[in-house]
Amino acid sequence: MAVEQCNIWLGMPKDSSERRSITPISLNFWLTPTRNNDTDINSVPVVLEREMLRRLAGAFSSYFELKKKGDAKARPPRPKDPEHSFITLTWTQGSFSVDGDTLSASIGGQQKIIFTLGEYIREKLRMLPAKACVAQVTVSKRDGEFWANFVCNIPKAETQTPKHLLAIDMGSGDIVMSCSNGREYSLPTRRPDKKWRKEIRAVETRLELCKKYSRSYKRRMKARRVMHNKSLHQHTDHQRKVANWIMKQGLTVVVGKMHTRLGLAQSSGTADQHWGVQNTGYAFRLLIFIKEKAAEYGLTVLELPDPRRKGDSTDPTSKFNASRELLRQGCTKLNFSFPDSFTKEKPLLVQ
Repeated sequence: MAVEQCNIWLGMPKDSSERRSITPISLNFWLTPTRNNDTDINSVPVVLEREMLRRLAGAFSSYFELKKKGDAKARPPRPKDPEHSFITLTWTQGSFSVDGDTLSASIGGQQKIIFTLGEYIREKLRMLPAKACVAQVTVSKRDGEFWANFVCNIPKAETQTPKHLLAIDMGSGDIVMSCSNGREYSLPTRRPDKKWRKEIRAVETRLELCKKYSRSYKRRMKARRVMHNKSLHQHTDHQRKVANWIMKQGLTVVVGKMHTRLGLAQSSGTADQHWGVQNTGYAFRLLIFIKEKAAEYGLTVLELPDPRRKGDSTDPTSKFNASRELLRQGCTKLNFSFPDSFTKEKPLLVQ
């Protein structure tokens, strides 16, 4: 009925006083007298009707946008057949309950709908921490089956008492770490962009010889896009693994506070501040991943003023000067003892 009414509005002249724009508000105004005149839809809860009209208005809005862009595949919304008439519904905390293997949700007034949960969802719900709660449930119908998505609120882990401090100095060539237990680590920074840069340039050279929008042009453009995405994902994946390995040690992390909002040093004075860190691209994400993992493990990240580098950047021993200075500041602030000597070790990362 709502689709028919929308088509009637669209068929009216633009200067007609009865013509309405298709929005959730206009459809709700149309719904009120319709409910009074038609007794068949009175059995349908108002919550479901408004949700259906809101989605219908969104579908028409999407159709109009595609039509403006000249999309030949744009089609106006049509009434759903009875087999696919179920729409996606969302319930927030307080309007549903999960009891054992059943999900009971309210659909307006005293009416409720009950779903039997599958073994996969029941197993995932049993694995939740004790203080976790289900905040939102979304149910949809696909190919004759009901699918449910659960959004859970998991409380932060309790803050652990640190036994040692770990100071990290992030650079373009190496990520060096000094620990208050006397261990030091040097981790090379992965540069997947160097590998993919050559292959991307080779594809771009062939693109110059292709006719635009031809099959070979589209194929090579897709290959170029795939290589760009692989380079970005490999860099991000490596940084996530580094952050996860650091937090698994159960240590309080001390990092140098970056200068800019992106986490990179300013262009001036880079001779002694973050040697070439701009060349790595997105180096600041490692600090974001470290903070995310720290919240997950219940650990602390302490940001201190970034110390200046001393010595030659090509000297392996001078790379630890900044991390040791950060460690010294952290030990003074948190009342830890600074080690007398350091031992170089190789971090065991999952590759």
